[in-house]
Amino acid sequence: MFRKLLSLLFVFSLITFIVSAFAKDFGSIIQKTDTALYASEFQVIHDSGELSSAVTSYTISGLDGDVDEEYELIIRHIGGAATSHLYLRPNNDSGSNYGYQYIYGESATAAAFRETAMTGMYLDITANTTNYVNMSKTVLYAKSGYVRTAITQTTDKITGTTVNTVGITGHSWNNTSDNIKSLVIFSTVTNGIGVGSRFILLARRSSGSQTSTVWQLVERKEVTGSAITSYTFNNLDGNTDVLYKFIYRIRNGAGVATSYGLKANDDETANYGSQRLAGDSTTVSAYRSVHSYFHLDNGINISANNLAFGKALIYAKSGYIRTAILEENLEVTGTTVTQMVLVGQSWNNTTDNITSLVISAAQTNGLGVGTVMELWALKLGSSSGTTPTPTPTPTPTDTTAPSGSVSINSGASYTNSTTVTLTLSATDSVGVVGYYVSTSSSTPVASASGWNSATSTTSYSGSVSYTLASGDGSKTIYVWYKDFGGNVSSSASDSITLDTTAPIVTITSPTSDPYTSTSSTVSLEGSSSDTTSGVKEVTWSSDKGSSGTASGTNYWSISSVSLSTGDNKITVTAKDNAGNTSTDTITVTYSAAIKPTVLTGSATNVTATSATLTGTVNANGLSTTAWFEYGTVKGTYGNKTTSQTVTGSNDTTVSITITGLTAETTYYYRIAAQNNSGTSHGEEMSFQYSSKGSAPTVTTDAATDVTTTTATLNGTVNANGISTTAWFEYGAISGSYGSKSNTKSVTGSTDTKVSIGISGLTSGTTYYFRVVAQNSAGTSYGKEMSFYYSTEKKSPTVETESATDVTTTSAKLNGKVNPNGLSTTAWFEYGTVQGTYNYQTDTQSLSGSTYTNVSATITGLTAGTKYYYRIVAKNSAGTSYGTEMEFYKSPGTDTTPTPTITAIPTPPPIPTQTGTPTGGAGAIYGYVKDAGGNALQGVEVSIFGSGYSDNAETNNIGYYAFENLAAGSYTLTYKEDGYETQTRSVSLGEGEAKDLGTVILEEESGETTGSIYGYVVDIKGEPIESVRLRLKGLRTKVIATETSDADGYFEFAGLGEDTYVLTAKKKRYRNNKQKVTLGDGESKEIEIEMRKTTKKIKGLFLMEDDR
Repeated sequence: MFRKLLSLLFVFSLITFIVSAFAKDFGSIIQKTDTALYASEFQVIHDSGELSSAVTSYTISGLDGDVDEEYELIIRHIGGAATSHLYLRPNNDSGSNYGYQYIYGESATAAAFRETAMTGMYLDITANTTNYVNMSKTVLYAKSGYVRTAITQTTDKITGTTVNTVGITGHSWNNTSDNIKSLVIFSTVTNGIGVGSRFILLARRSSGSQTSTVWQLVERKEVTGSAITSYTFNNLDGNTDVLYKFIYRIRNGAGVATSYGLKANDDETANYGSQRLAGDSTTVSAYRSVHSYFHLDNGINISANNLAFGKALIYAKSGYIRTAILEENLEVTGTTVTQMVLVGQSWNNTTDNITSLVISAAQTNGLGVGTVMELWALKLGSSSGTTPTPTPTPTPTDTTAPSGSVSINSGASYTNSTTVTLTLSATDSVGVVGYYVSTSSSTPVASASGWNSATSTTSYSGSVSYTLASGDGSKTIYVWYKDFGGNVSSSASDSITLDTTAPIVTITSPTSDPYTSTSSTVSLEGSSSDTTSGVKEVTWSSDKGSSGTASGTNYWSISSVSLSTGDNKITVTAKDNAGNTSTDTITVTYSAAIKPTVLTGSATNVTATSATLTGTVNANGLSTTAWFEYGTVKGTYGNKTTSQTVTGSNDTTVSITITGLTAETTYYYRIAAQNNSGTSHGEEMSFQYSSKGSAPTVTTDAATDVTTTTATLNGTVNANGISTTAWFEYGAISGSYGSKSNTKSVTGSTDTKVSIGISGLTSGTTYYFRVVAQNSAGTSYGKEMSFYYSTEKKSPTVETESATDVTTTSAKLNGKVNPNGLSTTAWFEYGTVQGTYNYQTDTQSLSGSTYTNVSATITGLTAGTKYYYRIVAKNSAGTSYGTEMEFYKSPGTDTTPTPTITAIPTPPPIPTQTGTPTGGAGAIYGYVKDAGGNALQGVEVSIFGSGYSDNAETNNIGYYAFENLAAGSYTLTYKEDGYETQTRSVSLGEGEAKDLGTVILEEESGETTGSIYGYVVDIKGEPIESVRLRLKGLRTKVIATETSDADGYFEFAGLGEDTYVLTAKKKRYRNNKQKVTLGDGESKEIEIEMRKTTKKIKGLFLMEDDR
């Protein structure tokens, strides 16, 4: 037993898995000091020599598996016939008692396969053929008592520099009782084992039964002092040695990534072939190639200071192609092993005796300090297979106890899990063989139960998992180590505090949840506590994407969290020192204040000295003051009327009379209105009193009865009591009218509808027009409008409808689609963020020219979460998007028969139309935003359908509206410079008001790699932190915000070609505004200097004498 324990000290058995084999041979490199003992563990007990004639089977007899316990069978198989596989049968058992699982690489294919109830153990993966070479190594655990297991590494069907296959196979022999007395290797075809084949069997034997043929250390090279580029093992004799085992741990000392190779006789020609099977993270791959050396790195470069560890088994004797099997761990650093590789290799040289092996790096000094290389030889040139018995080696006496240490979770102070990792370390002059772990400080005896065995080594280290006793508080672990002589070390200990209880965190300000804010930022305050390990940090995140760290822990504050329009869910997280977390949330609804909406109306009751100015004001919910500005110079208003107060959220008519006018003079005027959000100005209009009377008053109305070649142009004319002639100007270019309609006479002093048909139009062309009227007092021009008609293919018409069958985990989405005569595909998009859809349903195919109902059931939903969705349909004419809708299901409310559908909140309709609809009580409205969720102002929205066309522009929150629409089908087009144009189709019922939700405009593709960056400083050049910066593109309408950091630094990235306005704001500093122009892909650095604001003090300063 003692000799067996001693042999365990020198761990070099080839065991049942590649990684374990690595660990043992690696241990030999760094720890073995007694070469003879190391070599004695596996010994040759049979060598067939190279066969002189072909055979069908080969038997190795005279074995005793229960004594030997473990066999290693090395085979060089020369194909004696085509399609020859080799099997291994212990005791020549031909029953269906075998099973295997293998993984292999062949060219670029990596695959795995399993078989049961087989009649032998496969020793190859690919069948060999005549004069081709297979090489394999099989490790078999032979002792009875359990199912016998084996692992085979094989490289198959080698010729020249072509290695066909490499693989590894796990075997089982379902026989637990029979002692193994023989091993039979047989071919699946007659004489399949060709001339030159060789079978070498090694067994694990104690030193008392050691043979003369064992692995012998040829040379060990350890790189110390300074790195080298190559190293040569000289004075070799491959024909005598037959088998080499090259074990290496290479550390890259080149300072840059490099590769490594092994050359026989320094042969650098392309005489080497390889087939690799590699595992990298969760990926298995295969690769075949030809080289000028044996690869030691799988063809990847090893990074500076990282490790490559491997073991090569080389059949060195000449006469046939030389073959090798290589196991590798690559790019090893810390706890990361980048690749695990098995490689079959060949050297296409059959004649030259191997006299040297050269290991070299591609980069200078690639063999760094810490590199260790060992070359071992089996020296079978004169082996006869006999088994001499040498004298046992005496064992020294050991009386010195080991010394060691332990740390819990690498010395951490706290943990939130009862499962921890103990890092163990101990040294002993002979060898550490076990460790004992306890929560008691009492020292155990060496024979006590509870000792854990350790791989015998003079310098032991390891990591083990350990479960702490439950219950929060301090935990202390004691560890002892023992050696071969039964000496027990002093105790080593470490302590850690177990904390499994989450901290408490509470938002105390704002006090209400949800909380409504008219400011674009919000600040939070609160408290947190943890009784065991203490609060480490408090962080926050917004569902709009921003996040940060609070100031303070037990009492914390968060300043200026940016808000997006609508609901903002802010989550505050407290984390204790053990890693436990808890959260509190608040929903902040941001509703930006809106400037008044104004429309300048006509002047009425015009006399030689007075007139009444009219207009419309929507206060948008804020107290508003309205007035008129007027004067005799266009664009310049030297006069202002008295003001009126307007409130509410509806359009209010404002009229104010002005006096002191001069006859025969043209007056220009506009309406103005102001509230807390800003000042709005209406469009400029004019009037004139003439003794001849007044020029006509005109309004251009929407075109009707539009066809491919004709249309009816409409307008309203007031002749103001003078005989008047009216007509229309029109053409295909905005502002330039090359055509004129017929004329029509108008009389009287009331509004008169004027309609004139035009013809000769071209389908697919946008036409622009305006009404013109002339009398003896002058000529008046109406505002320009447009219309469009096309017979081209039409994209689908879609409508999103309410969700039904809503439960806590599923819902049915509904809508309808008109394919408009084209083959159409429809689906739903949905997600948890308004305007952003991360999921979509399966597509459905539609056809025809009428509406079809479309439904899709979605599952995997989360209760208590609001979901946004819309229907989408696509045909060859384009893609159409339905109105965004939403649904919500509270937790535990599945018994409610119908879901709660909440309309997306919108402000009251804002009359941004430029024309007058033909009649009706319907309305269409919605929002336009960019891909980042920012409102787009000034987007041109055109509506066409049901004999009506009109244009509108979005306001400062991206809102638009068309009112007084008749029932029918309409198409809306959204255009903005720098963005891709989008269309929406909608059907409107009589008197229906339809919300189209949010339309997202994507930026046009182009260079968006530019940036604007720099620093915000004061007049002394010192950085200013927390300055809020707002960037707006004049063309692209890009709007972005940033905040300067502690160094005053800021950066706006991903910008395209445009001129940008950059505004910097901070309390107690004057605002700074700059213009920056970027070209395609250009980046510019700027400096923003901000000055503090000053305050004036008014008063009287008195001296002591009252002066």
